[in-house]
Amino acid sequence: MVPMEPFHSSMLHGTRRAKMSLSRSCSPMQRILPLLFILLAAVAVRWESLNESLWLDELHSTWVISGDWTDVAQRARIGNQSPLYFYVLKCCRGIGGSYEPCIRLPSLLSVLATTIMLYIIALRATGSTAIGALVATVAAFDPKFIFYATEARPYAVVQMVALMTVACFYYCVQTPTMPRRVAWITGSVLLCYLHYTAVLVPLTTALVLVWLWRSRGAVVQYSLTAYTIDISLVVISTVPLWSHMLQIAGRRQQWEQFIPRPTGWTWFAKLDLDFLLLVPLLTFLAIRFVAEKKRQSSDDEPVKRTGAAIAATRSPHHAMFGVVTWLFALTPIVIVWTVSAGGWAVVLLYRYVIFVPPIALLTWCSMAHRLTSWRQSLFIAVVLAYCVYGMGYATRWQQDRTFIRARGEDWRAVAAVVRRDKAPILLRSGFVEAEQLMQVPPIDEWDRAGAGPHGSERRSKAGADLVEYCLGPLHAIYDFGEPSRIQWPLPNNLTEYDVKPVSDLLVDAREAWIIMRISRKRYKESLAWAEALITARGGGTVVAEKYGSLWLLRLEFK
Repeated sequence: MVPMEPFHSSMLHGTRRAKMSLSRSCSPMQRILPLLFILLAAVAVRWESLNESLWLDELHSTWVISGDWTDVAQRARIGNQSPLYFYVLKCCRGIGGSYEPCIRLPSLLSVLATTIMLYIIALRATGSTAIGALVATVAAFDPKFIFYATEARPYAVVQMVALMTVACFYYCVQTPTMPRRVAWITGSVLLCYLHYTAVLVPLTTALVLVWLWRSRGAVVQYSLTAYTIDISLVVISTVPLWSHMLQIAGRRQQWEQFIPRPTGWTWFAKLDLDFLLLVPLLTFLAIRFVAEKKRQSSDDEPVKRTGAAIAATRSPHHAMFGVVTWLFALTPIVIVWTVSAGGWAVVLLYRYVIFVPPIALLTWCSMAHRLTSWRQSLFIAVVLAYCVYGMGYATRWQQDRTFIRARGEDWRAVAAVVRRDKAPILLRSGFVEAEQLMQVPPIDEWDRAGAGPHGSERRSKAGADLVEYCLGPLHAIYDFGEPSRIQWPLPNNLTEYDVKPVSDLLVDAREAWIIMRISRKRYKESLAWAEALITARGGGTVVAEKYGSLWLLRLEFK
């Protein structure tokens, strides 16, 4: 975890004595109580979401761990993931069972650990309990932090490890002891094995160190030789990942199905950079500008002395903390925007830079430290007010009378309906990879030795892994009934998908279920395909029910 000593002895001294005396007047309990309150509030606002039905991507996670230990790596690779997180998830399921809160527990604990680290780092960097409480509160109530803290995917764990890695790297730059070097090396390797886009964190360390060597070489104790050895160890440790990463890069165009290329400035707000970086920076600059104007125009000698004293306390270590946090917050965004805008790989998505928001919160510390106590209070008030607006709490309350919006995919309820009979199930999951089903050989060419395309059937190898992956949600955590019933996955674009092979598959069925994860815009075309399937079978009826963004269609054939 993050070392507990101050960032540097010079970070709190001189004319900051008043702030130090205030800090020292706070007992350990007075410092701990705000954090405890924030942690309790963080758990409370996440409690309802922990018990919600899993959604599609979480069902993929539980499908990965539903088989044997030897199946985990292969199933994770099919979903473009590294298996490390899923091994942790499988341990949790083995200990606590197949319950939603248990499956989501690693994410919840990770966000709580991230909140604790943010509070401690902010407290040590500024000496202000208020600033520590500010960054921890934003982490506790940010809707995206809440979302990723209550889902069975690796992103919350990535946030925690990234923050720990950056903190350890910062300490290592000042005093490169062996434990600190081992800590940031280990963190970097873990990040790469948790999620491939997190490789941007160790890549950013090179830019940060070059910048510090050129601008603040006098306070950088981390030598080029030591860094070269350490980053080489990171690279060597990640060699087993390279082949899979290159495979994913080869099919990178798939992401354009759900990630638009960045145009204008809409992407800026989607990444929450307005309230994470822009508004705090503008607020800080405005406060400093007014204060400087007042100091220059004042005839009051104490005011002038105070301004000069504040300027004198800008130690190189304070400046270095600001440089490190800003570079780690901006560099990954610039890289991802560049490759996305250039069309090489459209990956400008919040979860692919999930490690940036906690680091962005630390930039507030570097700014707040330069303000006097009452100006810090003004900074906190403005930033917190905009956060409430930027996080969308007011809008959600006006629209839905709720602060935390539900995921809206009730697979648990759908499973309860479908398992009442043995009718065949057709699943349009919406997985990006499902579009490849258009190239899977027609169903009637498959070798059916058993009941259907799932279960005891001996399938040809072509497309077998893809079919199993796309049917994964039916074989994850929820019981969809007898596994030997006919099951078949559908591609995303049903307008170009021939109904005849599916009709032949259902030749002996009197009824069937179609589970569709679709938007309202694509519902009509999907319903038209279902009606065409009924027509191919000689007529019948279709009844649709909605479960959030899931549609459950019951087809009855004549």
